[in-house]
Amino acid sequence: MSFLEVQPVLLIGCLAALFWYVRGLRALRGESRWPRHRTLSFVAGLVLVLAVTDGGLAAETHRLFWVWLSQALLLLLVLPIPLLAGQPIELARSAPGRLRLARLADSSIGRLFSSPVVGAALIPLACVVFLFGPVPGWAISDTPAGWLIQTAMLIVGLLIVLPLIITDVTSSSLAIGAAIAVGFVELLVDAIPGIVMRLSTHPVTSYFDLRTPALDIPNWLHDQQFAGGILWCVAELLDLPFLILIFRRWVQADAREAAMADAGQGGQAGQGGRTGGAGASEEPWFLTDPQLRDRFGRR
Repeated sequence: MSFLEVQPVLLIGCLAALFWYVRGLRALRGESRWPRHRTLSFVAGLVLVLAVTDGGLAAETHRLFWVWLSQALLLLLVLPIPLLAGQPIELARSAPGRLRLARLADSSIGRLFSSPVVGAALIPLACVVFLFGPVPGWAISDTPAGWLIQTAMLIVGLLIVLPLIITDVTSSSLAIGAAIAVGFVELLVDAIPGIVMRLSTHPVTSYFDLRTPALDIPNWLHDQQFAGGILWCVAELLDLPFLILIFRRWVQADAREAAMADAGQGGQAGQGGRTGGAGASEEPWFLTDPQLRDRFGRR
């Protein structure tokens, strides 16, 4: 096994993404000033993706399951953070002639995946699909399949992390409050894959039948249990940013609705003062407000 492995699919993808980003920055010249830390974050994310998939870590993924799982978790839950912190969607919105990605993000599908509930729900689903069953075995036994699986992990990871970067300002406080409740349930559900892998006394994946044999690697049970502990801890820790994000949006939405309510109450009071008591409506003002009448409607 060579120390340096080359993953051509992600290598080409990273180079294409860098080329697209640089062209977007050039298109911005004279339009607006792009923060330098965003560019550095995006470039650092691309470099880290190549380091994880093309370096020494990639060479060990054929021997140790916990190393393969760690690489998968980096692609799913960690490396998308610096990539999206570079705000490529915002760049697409700002740069002239580069609106295709922005239109996709602003579409109904884009708004769906910008929900923090969807992002948190994808974590246990992605863990089950990619880390259990035949997928790990396919990834190490068939090199082209492994390239495609790693690319799919990164794409799914971008969808998982997307809610941490994009702020949805249209959701009501009631909807976000429901999302908080769902998020606490997800906090418990996300622990299940790691617990199952940690406590299982039989292989949960075909990886161990297809890994490269060596005298210096642990037996499959120790390797699987160690990997399960990593999955358990990482999946739980990565839920916390989603819960913090949802709570922050809930506070913002509640403050926004309170400001709208105060503005509506002031407008109704002014109208009542101009028309007099006989002409003023006896109906509470919030029942006529289009944003709040569904929330405080008649029984």
